[in-house]
Amino acid sequence: MKIVNIKNANDYAQYTVNVPEAGFYALSVRNANGSPNAADASHFFSVNGSSGANLNIVYSGSNRWGASTAKVNLKKGDNIIRFSKGTTLPKSTVWIYSSLICREFY
Repeated sequence: MKIVNIKNANDYAQYTVNVPEAGFYALSVRNANGSPNAADASHFFSVNGSSGANLNIVYSGSNRWGASTAKVNLKKGDNIIRFSKGTTLPKSTVWIYSSLICREFY
């Protein structure tokens, strides 16, 4: 499943991720950026309602997948990860693949 065109102020995609232990995890998100003029883009993401951060997505062209990674602090059990509008141009398209990978830092 792909999420396409999170470009309006109220658009978002939200996932629940269950982890066995509290701690810092690497969050890896597959994405593609088809912005015009090869512009960079971002989505804003938050964990469990936190203030959040930008997740940068470099230009790759349509359907050319890459990955963006962030270090996140997750609690034991269910965690809510939400992606919303970040820096995109009016006609840009940024895809987020719904497969999220979390691995604990050692």
